[in-house]
Amino acid sequence: MPYAATLSPSLGVAPYTFSVAQGALPPGLALDASGTISGTTTAMGEHGFWVALGDGVRDLVLAESAAP
Repeated sequence: MPYAATLSPSLGVAPYTFSVAQGALPPGLALDASGTISGTTTAMGEHGFWVALGDGVRDLVLAESAAP
């Protein structure tokens, strides 16, 4: 199933960097440097992961999520 979502920080100072801090995205999905998670999932189920946000000043954990 195709999937796409963009993470949008509401605090901090651009430019932002995003990375998977813990866990893993579902197989077939990827997180790019601009904060977009996209791709086509190849496995059904819950896949927990944490996304880290860097804003050039500090690193923060942005979100914990269970992707579709």
